[in-house]
Amino acid sequence: MFKFFKKVKKNKKGYTLTELIVVVAILGILAAVATPMILNQVGKAKTSADAANKRSIENAYKIGMAQSTDTTVPSTLSGVQAKVGNIMSAFPTPSNSTQDYYLNPTTGEATATTTAPASNWINLNP
Repeated sequence: MFKFFKKVKKNKKGYTLTELIVVVAILGILAAVATPMILNQVGKAKTSADAANKRSIENAYKIGMAQSTDTTVPSTLSGVQAKVGNIMSAFPTPSNSTQDYYLNPTTGEATATTTAPASNWINLNP
């Protein structure tokens, strides 16, 4: 009779409930630690992308102004597009949907804000 129970016990395969609970707890702890780290990296990536887009706009405008035979400073979006048309086909949009890119046509500086920094700044994402 004891041989039968030993044989039955030896043939049992699988995990106990305690082992499964420990594994689930470990996975939960890993998820709780990893999620904020991942979300933080997503935020950093968006900030870096916006900074890179801002520099691209500034560089495209400066190159367009340097290549153009017309040295007048544009005062409208269509004027800016005419200057950078062969360099940048479309202006990017900021990752924050409430912001737009603005360009100061006099200095070539670009920024992403909710409102124009001054009256002479041109909205690139109307």
